[in-house]
Amino acid sequence: LSSDAILTNVAQGLSVFEQQENERAYAALPLFHSFMQSCVVWGAVAVGATVIIVPHLERRSIKEGFAHNPTAVFGVPGLFGLFALMKNLPFE
Repeated sequence: LSSDAILTNVAQGLSVFEQQENERAYAALPLFHSFMQSCVVWGAVAVGATVIIVPHLERRSIKEGFAHNPTAVFGVPGLFGLFALMKNLPFE
């Protein structure tokens, strides 16, 4: 994507997700994907929020990410299905 396209995606993402400076966004999807990079990472950076990056989709990394108490979890249905199959995650 061009720089203009990335900035447009960031602006569009912020208009939908309304991230704020005190947010802690949980990023478990691959960073090469435009949604994760534009809406989550660059969107958080644009407002001064924190990004919790989960380096691998494995139980230990997922749980370590949740230990940072995210205020927003971004994902796709398959990721949320994986969370539902895992026990002892710190949310209901």
